Amino acid sequence: MVKLKKTIKSSKKPLSSKAVADTIVRLQADVHGLSRKEYLRQRETIRKSQEEYKKTHWVSDLSDAQCYMIATTQEKEPYTYMGKPLSKNNVWRLKHYKSMNKGYQEWLKSIGRLKRLKDGIEKPLKPFHKLHEQMQEIGKRLRGTYLPEQEALQRANEIERRRDQGEALRQYHKQRRGECNVLYGNC
Repeated sequence: MVKLKKTIKSSKKPLSSKAVADTIVRLQADVHGLSRKEYLRQRETIRKSQEEYKKTHWVSDLSDAQCYMIATTQEKEPYTYMGKPLSKNNVWRLKHYKSMNKGYQEWLKSIGRLKRLKDGIEKPLKPFHKLHEQMQEIGKRLRGTYLPEQEALQRANEIERRRDQGEALRQYHKQRRGECNVLYGNC
């Protein structure tokens, strides 16, 4: 910085912006111990890698609403938003949000209460679930042992269905012949 000030003061003409930029680049290259060309090449590769990182990660700053949505829908890392993993800065912001935000802390407490309530309701019902499963098994075995009765019932249902179809067909033919009028109820 001192060299830049000396350069600016020592020049008799007003410096152009390009000359100032070149001086800054030369000074930064000296600080890093590189030549000007090497420094510019290195800076360009860093810029390209940053562009690539922006394409593959969510680098835009997250709003509080976005943090809340991510925090309530994703419990563990890796956190993603809009199909992209979050940048390191956004992951840090999200962790900070989780530890400091009162709204999120209240949400966690309510979820914990709901889980405890659900467990308290479901634990006493587990024996009834087992009893229900046992009854289902007994029903399956009984249905398997009464196969002849089931066949007879199916035959009776088939006969009933055919009789209903025959009655409907007779009514249709009566209507066609004019013997039956549905509107006046003389079928």
